[in-house]
Amino acid sequence: MIFDEFYRDQTSGQLNGLIEVIDGRWGASLQIKPSPVMTDDRFRGRPAPLLLYDLSNDPHALSSLHEERPDLVRHYTAFLEAQWEAHQALAQKFTPGEESPLTPEQLETLRALGYI
Repeated sequence: MIFDEFYRDQTSGQLNGLIEVIDGRWGASLQIKPSPVMTDDRFRGRPAPLLLYDLSNDPHALSSLHEERPDLVRHYTAFLEAQWEAHQALAQKFTPGEESPLTPEQLETLRALGYI
């Protein structure tokens, strides 16, 4: 299972974020294109670009094994970088849609859900 979470840097326009995989026993989280000064607290203090977790023994992914398992770090880094490239290639096939104003009903629903 692959997950990703990205944010567009307001200054540079580049995407920063994480692409992650759960692969049976292992979980891996790769930071993509970190900016020199990460302003988002989710990325501060990250000890390595790829964090590796043994989900069988650490199901909450609290202790990365990136230093103990360089073989798996290389494997999952290559795998997740290839997935990121595939995601970018797929994104090129889509164009932004037209903007349309929200209806009063849509705005009310968004307010009720706490989004605005």
